[in-house]
Amino acid sequence: MKQSTKAIIWTAATILVIGGSLFAYQMLKNNYDETQQTSSQTSSSEIQLTPASDFTVYDADGNEVTLSSKFGKPIVLNFWASWCGPCQSELPDFNKVYAELGGQVEFFMVNLDSAGTEDDVQDFLTENGYTFPVYYDTNYEGAIAYGVTGIPASYFINSDGNIVVTQHGMISEETLRSSIDQILD
Repeated sequence: MKQSTKAIIWTAATILVIGGSLFAYQMLKNNYDETQQTSSQTSSSEIQLTPASDFTVYDADGNEVTLSSKFGKPIVLNFWASWCGPCQSELPDFNKVYAELGGQVEFFMVNLDSAGTEDDVQDFLTENGYTFPVYYDTNYEGAIAYGVTGIPASYFINSDGNIVVTQHGMISEETLRSSIDQILD
């Protein structure tokens, strides 16, 4: 066979393999996204409640705050860090929903940046116009209590202090709102 014919065959085969791989990846990704959405959001009749673990964090003034001090009202518990790209992507949605629902739902936004970087985090919040309350988990007590191995991670807790929905990874505004709907009385 001529050298140019072989090159054309190899090029065509490579294009087919790459194209098939991209198609298969997209199909698997869509299936995975649907499975994750379905498994993490169940109807009220199927919900298995887990008591929320209590932990202590610190507010911007250095005062201790416990998660349990917020029980009695639905809680959005979110673990995040200012250096985390997916966290940065979802924070505008959290801020928007907080501005709308902050009176009905307690937002407990737990920052996991390193201890001693609180001023940098405050600058980050100010620069981005975020108004939700932020608590600092400088001892990683909350991260340990919830087994957080990746961020962002969100937990939606009803007014009785039970976890109703758990979301690992970045979530959309739509997912945030539907998860909140599940904890509203």
